[in-house]
Amino acid sequence: MKLATLAVTPLLVATGAAAAPATYLLDGIWGYHHRWEALRSRVEREVGPAKIWRYDNTGRVSLEVLGAEFAAELKRVQGPVNLIGYSMGGLVVREALRQAPELRVHRVVLLHSPHKGSLNSLLLPMLPACREMQPGSAFLRRLDQAPWNHPTLVTWCPWDLMVFPGSSARWEKASVRLRCDMPMHNWPILSRSLHRTITGFLVADPPEAALPRPPRERSRR
Repeated sequence: MKLATLAVTPLLVATGAAAAPATYLLDGIWGYHHRWEALRSRVEREVGPAKIWRYDNTGRVSLEVLGAEFAAELKRVQGPVNLIGYSMGGLVVREALRQAPELRVHRVVLLHSPHKGSLNSLLLPMLPACREMQPGSAFLRRLDQAPWNHPTLVTWCPWDLMVFPGSSARWEKASVRLRCDMPMHNWPILSRSLHRTITGFLVADPPEAALPRPPRERSRR
């Protein structure tokens, strides 16, 4: 079944009106941050201010430390935020909110993130972030124990060779789970139709339409 594209209603900021939530985008391990510029610019046009948070994604810094740094960044923001995390970036988002649950969050999008770890991380145990992404790690267990009540869209691919097995990205706590049948880990970076779905989710109106509920499973190529 195809996912019906969510209607996009830009959040216009008028004098005296509440500002649209700022959106932060986080890349995954070893990625070039600027490759998210297409989605960032689209979010800025259709949703509101958007920024790529450039962090040390070499794997040499632990996700716990990165989460603390990102939480500190978000605490300086006035008003609620939207958060988009890709691959390892999704775990950084979750860790930031675990450490600072008081942060005001509007919507969260987690793209092909290894919520249950990835067997590939076993190949690089010398990197702190990879150790934390090993299935069953203390970091992932602690993350899973944290409460989560944010409207969330996740994507996953059963044939993902980076997040392996691909079902690791299929997170049960998400409001909407979107299965991507394109066997490419970087598909969320390239797919314009997925970008359209993401912006639609960020501006879903009324807000209750995106509140956590029994997850909806859809497919998207």
